[in-house]
Amino acid sequence: MSQTAGAQSIPEATVTVAPANARPDDKTRRYDRQLRLWASSGQSALESARILVVSGGATSTSTLKNLVLPGIGAFTILDHFPVTYADAGNNFFLHIDGVGKNRAEEGVKHLAELNDSVKGTADIRDVNTLLDSDPDFFTSFTLVIAVNLVPATEDRLAQALRSGASTPREMVPLMIVRTAGLYAMIGTQIGEHTVVDAHAETPPSLRLDSAFPALLEYSRAVDLDALDSTDFGHVPWIVLLVKTLDNWRQTHDGQMPKTYAEKQELKKQLEKMRRRGDEENFDEAVAQAYRMWTPTTVPSETRDLLTDQSVTTLTASSPSIFYFLRALSLFVNQYGFLPLVPTLPDMHTTTSTYVELQNLFRAQAEQETLLFENCLKTTVEEVKGSWDERESLGLGRAEVKEFIRNAAGVRVFKGRKWGSVQPAEIVSALQNDLESGMLPAPAAVYSAFLASADFYGAHGRHPRPTDADNAELLQFATRRLTAGGWEGELPETVTTALGEIARAQGSDIPTTAALVGGMVAQEAIKFITRQYVPIAGTCMVDLIKSTTGTLPF
Repeated sequence: MSQTAGAQSIPEATVTVAPANARPDDKTRRYDRQLRLWASSGQSALESARILVVSGGATSTSTLKNLVLPGIGAFTILDHFPVTYADAGNNFFLHIDGVGKNRAEEGVKHLAELNDSVKGTADIRDVNTLLDSDPDFFTSFTLVIAVNLVPATEDRLAQALRSGASTPREMVPLMIVRTAGLYAMIGTQIGEHTVVDAHAETPPSLRLDSAFPALLEYSRAVDLDALDSTDFGHVPWIVLLVKTLDNWRQTHDGQMPKTYAEKQELKKQLEKMRRRGDEENFDEAVAQAYRMWTPTTVPSETRDLLTDQSVTTLTASSPSIFYFLRALSLFVNQYGFLPLVPTLPDMHTTTSTYVELQNLFRAQAEQETLLFENCLKTTVEEVKGSWDERESLGLGRAEVKEFIRNAAGVRVFKGRKWGSVQPAEIVSALQNDLESGMLPAPAAVYSAFLASADFYGAHGRHPRPTDADNAELLQFATRRLTAGGWEGELPETVTTALGEIARAQGSDIPTTAALVGGMVAQEAIKFITRQYVPIAGTCMVDLIKSTTGTLPF
């Protein structure tokens, strides 16, 4: 009877036998779904994290709700303001009986009820006073999230985190969130952030265009003509593709198909091998035919990373990920490709054949792991003088295999100083938005937030929906965009955004807080676990039109 073999289930079913009475522990049951997303390494990072949220408003507590539930280690709310009736009306974690009490203490009390394994702390000091007296306080956290702060305080906090780091790599990431009615802005200040697993949707390369010797030999040994119809219908599509390409190269002086016509001819040769029109393995092979002529290359993002100064110039204090990347650079220079990842996709075949094929890939991957370790040994000895230092650097065999599995998804992001965006960059983004027809333009909402910050700096309050305030907001926006090269009147998308900012008066409403809190928490988890790619730039949220957009700064 035919069956579809799964990449994970077969090895587990054939190698591991679970006790009949085995039962996941309480922690695994509680966090089961998220462990599937970021694994135990990500969960461990979460449980070690200490998060500071400056402000106890609706968006702040909504963000923390989405961090407390998955089990961060500890959080602190820094807020010296008392709970008001407005707070009790728009914040699900502040109640009417808490009016007059400290907002941080009330928020922590109710958030702590969500997960008893998370430690919550309320700090009732003024953030500005703390910046004056103890700026190092802020650098003691894993991540700082500032929500709806006075613009001048945002700048001071960003400066404190930059000053508290001896290198960009050591800078504590800062997330800055602003909300105004149905608009929101999420920005970041990072020094250097490494993503150890981007969870790329592109599957690992099987390198079928240049099959490794054992796979080529295995495929050549399969005599299709000698198989009965049942066995013929269970030949894995990987084997069919390797055989088809091998036959082509033997009749074309070892050359690969280059032109479109040659690729189509190769595909026709594959089709001619069919015996019937309903063979599922051939359907899979035809769908995957592109793998025969797609050259195995190192992704451009990975190549760029391998030439980064952090990789080419290691020091004794370099994190382990850069030792791995340096070794990967040596490996790529020598062999021209990334180490093989022995993960096979599902395919129509028998269990025994699937296991045979997987064992071939595992054996080849083990050989290439040893070659990679030789490159890593060279790297460690160059920097540390002794290979014996590998374990202390976090470069053991388990870590090596984990790195190889994720090598194509490793990323290093380098940020910029908060508030360093130039007017010309905003104008360029606005022009791109208008040319693409993206309305409302994210750059227009961004300009409105900056104009509101200018207004607050001049008057110590949020703008109101009056003719005078609207006119002044327009002046602030016009001045900035004109400095960036904008000519003539501002487009309607900007004036509309300015009007909405004035109408909102800096309000932090529950609907916006719920959505933005989830988005901020999601980005925070990316920073903490160093998994998945964070937003590259500033994210603008417009819930009037139910749209989001990302600006490249």
